Amino acid sequence: MNIVKVSLKELLSKSRTKSQLTELLADTLLNEFRDSDQDLVVSYENLVKSNNANLLPDDMKTHTHEQADTMIPLHVLDAVAVVIGVANL
Repeated sequence: MNIVKVSLKELLSKSRTKSQLTELLADTLLNEFRDSDQDLVVSYENLVKSNNANLLPDDMKTHTHEQADTMIPLHVLDAVAVVIGVANL
């Protein structure tokens, strides 16, 4: 298959392709921000990664939830707690 001749609609019509593109984007962002002072958190599949190794507690680096909206509030609260220096927000 010639990728140049594949329409964007066709490319994104496959769940596997969307998943691979999401992972590629997340890993590329992490690579770009690896030496940055700005913290970056990405999430895809069942993984949560950050360019700051100390930002995420171990129990938040993987999850079994299939819906991202169930994890977003937890990550936001954890990030706020880190920023303002409060534990167990």
